[in-house]
Amino acid sequence: MFKAGTWKNKEGFTLIELSMVLIIIGIISVFAVPRLTNLLWHGDVKSATRRLSSVIRYTHNCTAMSKTRHRLNYDLDADRYWVTFRDAEGAFVEDRSTLAKKMVLSNKVRFKDVYTPREGEVIHGIAYTEFIPNGLVEDTVIHLENDEDKVFTLMIKPLTGSVKVYDRYIRVTR
Repeated sequence: MFKAGTWKNKEGFTLIELSMVLIIIGIISVFAVPRLTNLLWHGDVKSATRRLSSVIRYTHNCTAMSKTRHRLNYDLDADRYWVTFRDAEGAFVEDRSTLAKKMVLSNKVRFKDVYTPREGEVIHGIAYTEFIPNGLVEDTVIHLENDEDKVFTLMIKPLTGSVKVYDRYIRVTR
């Protein structure tokens, strides 16, 4: 008969049982640690890539719906981006909606460069991607870099406005 709070077997665990537990923990850590390390080290640039991709899709959809020319602007010196659209007078004004307003990249992520056929490779200053009401988008390549010099490449496809993301620097050859 057992009493509450007592342990009938006082021998403890065997060496084989402890070894098996350590082996299981080792096998789990072989798979889990690389994923956690990748998430912790590159998480900021991955989330910045996802946010920027979302803004690109949003801008493409807004352009198609409103039949108004839009621009996705990049300030490479301040590491921020925002959407503008052409108003009735023909001037580009800032879109103040939640997804289109000025967004700052994480403090650990920065623009490395932006390439468009119109401007070439831009390293400093302001660049933009043009979204045309007929569904076309200016062919653009954006490079984001984090503190550990990990670079992600975002390529905007001109016919569909879709974004292809690569986890390395892809040089534009034109």
